[in-house]
Amino acid sequence: MIYELRTYTLCPGGLGPWLKLYEEKALPIFAAIEDMRLVGYFRTETGCLNRVVHLWCYPSLQARESVLRALAAHPDWDAKFVQPARPYLMSQETTFLSPVAFSPLP
Repeated sequence: MIYELRTYTLCPGGLGPWLKLYEEKALPIFAAIEDMRLVGYFRTETGCLNRVVHLWCYPSLQARESVLRALAAHPDWDAKFVQPARPYLMSQETTFLSPVAFSPLP
């Protein structure tokens, strides 16, 4: 399994609109793509604010690549989520995680 942690920093005031857009536009698109599994979606309450953190799980790196290709090819992805979301996004970071032997896995 591949675990991917994504951290997005949003502009001040952008968290509410981002979450609404994500829930209404991005999630339905994700539901249509095989092997796209959201493990958790969080917002920060301390430290750097205006951040969302999400954890994804893929069967393999090849599956992740396939998911990203399918997402990019989806007719609604760019117009209905990426373009409207772009003004709220300041930065993004992706980290691959490896669970340790005693880690409970979803």
